[in-house]
Amino acid sequence: MFFFKIFPLLAALMLFLASCAAPEPAGPPVLLPRTDESTMRERAEVLATALAQTRMRGVWVDFEEYAPRTEEQAAAVIGKIAALGFNRIYCAITAAEQLDDPLECFIEAAAAKQIPIELAVRERNFVYTYHGNALIRVFRSSRETLPQIAHAIVDFNDSLPDEAKLAGLTVMVEPHIFTRANNDRPKDLLYAWEPDSFGIGLDNDMMMRRTFEMLDVIETTTPELPFTIGIADFYHELARDGKISRGTINDFLTLSVREARVLLENSGNKPSEALAVIANELADAETKQSILIGFSLAGHTSVATGAYRRRDWNDFTRSLEFLIGQWKNSPAFAGVVIGPFSLIELVLQEE
Repeated sequence: MFFFKIFPLLAALMLFLASCAAPEPAGPPVLLPRTDESTMRERAEVLATALAQTRMRGVWVDFEEYAPRTEEQAAAVIGKIAALGFNRIYCAITAAEQLDDPLECFIEAAAAKQIPIELAVRERNFVYTYHGNALIRVFRSSRETLPQIAHAIVDFNDSLPDEAKLAGLTVMVEPHIFTRANNDRPKDLLYAWEPDSFGIGLDNDMMMRRTFEMLDVIETTTPELPFTIGIADFYHELARDGKISRGTINDFLTLSVREARVLLENSGNKPSEALAVIANELADAETKQSILIGFSLAGHTSVATGAYRRRDWNDFTRSLEFLIGQWKNSPAFAGVVIGPFSLIELVLQEE
């Protein structure tokens, strides 16, 4: 009998705990300041001083995190970006549905502060995937490909007012992530990027050739937009060593239709690595002021690779000032793109 008496209480407790564990609805990040406003203003001035060494001072913003609900929200985010010394925004979208009123509001707020915006798209978000089961496969794409989203961005830009047009399009190509183990790899693709598939005419080479064919298509469909190509920091060495037939920094800088700018994603996690992983690209590039260096902050202070390991604001800004001072000695250096902005805000607010 005791069980039947206590059972309603146990059931109520379980429902309460389940409700507490329910995920919060998606929305802009809520970052509660853990240091005072005057300290954050001083830190912002330090970053702005470090960035002032270079002409192009870009910030990477994931639009999903900052999609404004009001004009005031958009203006507030743009104000923070301007106060930190950035003069260009690389606004990353993940779907065509984001080409809508909130994005237009964001672009207009940036235009009011005279900060140009480039829309940025990553290949991983725009690939063919198929619906169906093992017996009946429906061959239709559930999302746009890179050429399709590029065309949609051109149409979106045409709809914007003259005083708030896009400053360009950034396409981040990533053939190396499409291994056979990657569920997002296009199912009709004959090739896959694998550690044992290097050599002219082998899978990795064919994947890179396909990448250049896709870039040619995007170039021809976006003639009015300045074009930036984002690449990993190891393609150049693979091509230079003969492991793939194309992929040097100059291959990307000189495409069939027009010269492009390259955003080179830096995977170094400390200053010495950040310099080493892109030294060859800066030395070998034949076009002046053509390389933007992507400086990605790590989400954790103990990260091993792939993004810069920050300890605190002073460490971050001191390292950035040193790196820019080194990079600007190269004629090919055009500037930096730092991000994501949500992590810059996080480090800015830390004690």
